[in-house]
Amino acid sequence: MMQNNRLVHRTILAALLALVFLGLTACTNNDAVIPTATNEPDASVVSELPVSSPDTGTSLPTKTNKLILYNAPQQDIMDVAIRIFKSKFPEVEVEVRDFNSGADNQQNVDNFISVLTSDLTAGKGPDVIMWWFEIPDIYKTMEAGAFENLAPYFAQDETFHTDEFTTAIFDAGIYKTQRFFVPLDYSVSTWLTTQEALQNAGLTLSETPTFAEFTEQITQYCQKYAADNNKWIIDTFRYSTALFLPWCGVTYLDYETGTVSVDTPEFKQAMDTYKVMYDMLFKREERGVALPQPYWNGDTEKLIMNNRLLFSREWNALWLLSDRYAGLLTTQTPMLIQMPNITGGKTVADINHSVGIRKNSENKQNAYEFIKILLSDEVQSSTTIYSLNIPVRTESLTKKANTIVARTGGGNGDGSIRYTKPSGEMATSYVQSLTDVTYTQHRTRANEYVWEAMLPYFEGQKSYEACIAELQNKLELYIAE
Repeated sequence: MMQNNRLVHRTILAALLALVFLGLTACTNNDAVIPTATNEPDASVVSELPVSSPDTGTSLPTKTNKLILYNAPQQDIMDVAIRIFKSKFPEVEVEVRDFNSGADNQQNVDNFISVLTSDLTAGKGPDVIMWWFEIPDIYKTMEAGAFENLAPYFAQDETFHTDEFTTAIFDAGIYKTQRFFVPLDYSVSTWLTTQEALQNAGLTLSETPTFAEFTEQITQYCQKYAADNNKWIIDTFRYSTALFLPWCGVTYLDYETGTVSVDTPEFKQAMDTYKVMYDMLFKREERGVALPQPYWNGDTEKLIMNNRLLFSREWNALWLLSDRYAGLLTTQTPMLIQMPNITGGKTVADINHSVGIRKNSENKQNAYEFIKILLSDEVQSSTTIYSLNIPVRTESLTKKANTIVARTGGGNGDGSIRYTKPSGEMATSYVQSLTDVTYTQHRTRANEYVWEAMLPYFEGQKSYEACIAELQNKLELYIAE
């Protein structure tokens, strides 16, 4: 329930921030106060000359002795980074607005939404902006000029090496040649099952199927067990198109050229696959059929072993090695299948947390140092920061995975599940698969339009062609805003 409330309030925050960021265009482009060598010196400014940027010819702002941060609810990564920053830069005054003080998490989130929205509207706010899915129109936000270009900072920093990160993910913040933000972590759509569960359902899959092979088996299962309320394809009710499309590699908007491409064979294949899953994922709930909540204490493993659940769709790609995968490994042959790319290319990843510098911040150098801490091995390889998923720093991913696997063992609360440590070979191969990824495009409000326009097709109320025509119109209006 806490997780559901958190997602609801993130959605509210996303809607508010969309309005705020898009309204920042004028003040960001015209009213931003960026310290330069000719500005009247502030009492907080350290006496340093601005440095010329070798890649753009611009100058970086002077260093100050202040940093303003907002610590959003349930973001433990900020707590760790703040502690490190204070230790490394004791001369800098760190002003932290903490939104975790209340006992009621819902109230904390509401307060965070209110303060952040108000401050950003007024051209104030944190120097470092960190978000998960709270910015629903990231392309429009970048276009509006809300973020500082980070490229000159990295280019001049001899201690920072961009080749130490998973390139496809790290470069996802580049838009129209400028690097407006950097991702901190990401996820892949991992579907956990066992050979035994597949065989029981009469299915055959390798761990590296094509998209056609993968969706064919999904279709067979959903059709075979459509009337069996004790059989489930996946442990998620609300597995909507917004979660399905990013992972399968279908792109339907080009934000730089302003073009819409939904009338393609790939898009139809993706929609037809989802339509097959729709009844088992949504209509059962409407009929009052309760999906088991297989989240903790070995429940997921039991459902798979008892042939009630075919796949568990895993969000945390590393911790599953020590729990669900390890729990199945004791008695069965678990399989980790990454959702195949419909184009035949690499596995598609999705960004979790990202971070940027507010364009009109007066403490940009300190904000940059804080971002470097978030990207450091100390933070990225930590196994105590639970809000981080797959680290964008490649070396840290290996370290974190090795630490997690080394701790594997024991059993669940009632002893009904025993955890077996995965082999080193398996762990190494799996970690490698997590770095061999691609990235297609950021989630935006366009995903909501896909769901709204295609829902009558999933419900059997309209033809595919009618829904696609409506979607084309919605997206053309959206991208032209």
